[in-house]
Amino acid sequence: IKSKVLTHDIDQQKAYDADPLISKSINGALLVDLLKAGERIVEDAAAIDIPVIVLSAEKDYVVKNSVQKKFFVTIASKLKTFITLRNFYHGILFETNRQKVYHYLRNFIDKAYARQSPELTLEPDDFSVKEYEQLYHKLLPAGEKLNYAVQKWALGKIGSLSKGMNLGLQFGFDSGISLDYVYRNESQGKNRFGRILDRGYLEAIGWKGIRIRKQHLLQLLEENIAKVKAAGKTVKILDIAGGTGNYLFDIKAKYPEAEIVINEFLLSNIEVGERIIRRNGLQGIRFTNYDCFDPATYSKLEFEPNIVIISGIFELFGDNEMASRAVKGAISICESSSHLVYTGQPWHPQLKMIAYVLNSHQKKDWVMRRRSQKELDRLMAYNGVVKERMLIDDFGIFTVSSGTVNG
Repeated sequence: IKSKVLTHDIDQQKAYDADPLISKSINGALLVDLLKAGERIVEDAAAIDIPVIVLSAEKDYVVKNSVQKKFFVTIASKLKTFITLRNFYHGILFETNRQKVYHYLRNFIDKAYARQSPELTLEPDDFSVKEYEQLYHKLLPAGEKLNYAVQKWALGKIGSLSKGMNLGLQFGFDSGISLDYVYRNESQGKNRFGRILDRGYLEAIGWKGIRIRKQHLLQLLEENIAKVKAAGKTVKILDIAGGTGNYLFDIKAKYPEAEIVINEFLLSNIEVGERIIRRNGLQGIRFTNYDCFDPATYSKLEFEPNIVIISGIFELFGDNEMASRAVKGAISICESSSHLVYTGQPWHPQLKMIAYVLNSHQKKDWVMRRRSQKELDRLMAYNGVVKERMLIDDFGIFTVSSGTVNG
């Protein structure tokens, strides 16, 4: 990008040209990633409801003003301003009339800080509800419907050749048994074609993200374990809907003194986990079979955790009232100054395919209402969780967050 299309200011042009830290070219892969990120931000702009000011250069030869306007119109912010800067080039903060920009920014920031902080509620994001309703009622063009119908038919016909697909068809693609297989990431099938099919299945972007989510989950768990041990306490972990217990067996192997309770609703998942416990002769780790959304569940556990895990379950249930009951119930039995680790799915590139092709453990279409990260964090804050840290995969699909409770 040449300096003469960035600013009218001759001194700023010379400074740009002479700066050794400014690269005049860009890596192709980085450019593609930037383009994808920009497209996603515009497509998902309805998730943004914080104050936003867009300063658009009238003579911008680097980016399109029309895209900026599309973004502005789509965002859900109650306080938002769009200003076209007449005769400005792309580098608005380096232009000859940049004092105008500072004036606009100062006024907008004053307005933003003058607002009252929004009250914490369990209301879902409107854009997310509308998106879910469109998925649920299958409001899509006939061509897309046919495409997904063919994919579902093909899955039913040849999916059994792939071990991963076959497990999904049997137990649900969102089941603990299915996720265990995805975590192992070792393609298997009834024949060579089945193994090729299975490798393609395991390399789906969503499953890649799930495997990264496990790494992030273990990372934050270990950070919290270190904090609990530093406080001189016994590590006591509760997973409110732990599936087969997968990553918790990794934790148990590394921290054998840790006490672990894995609550799980599906007996098929519990059977898998309990076989592992018996096979390895493990002590201080057990399964319970209760509904994590029932507040009465937690007193039945007879356990006082200092680390609670809520992983994968809220992504499957879009009702915030239900989710809140689970959070409140889990926190009610925690020790003081405990930790809560929770996962989120603020975005997924394959929501339609998942809804119309894959079945869930509930023996029905796997239709998800994705929560934005701010909605998920708001739900946690509503129940007294103080968020401290978050990790996210490079795809932007899955998050793992950590916070404190009963501080």
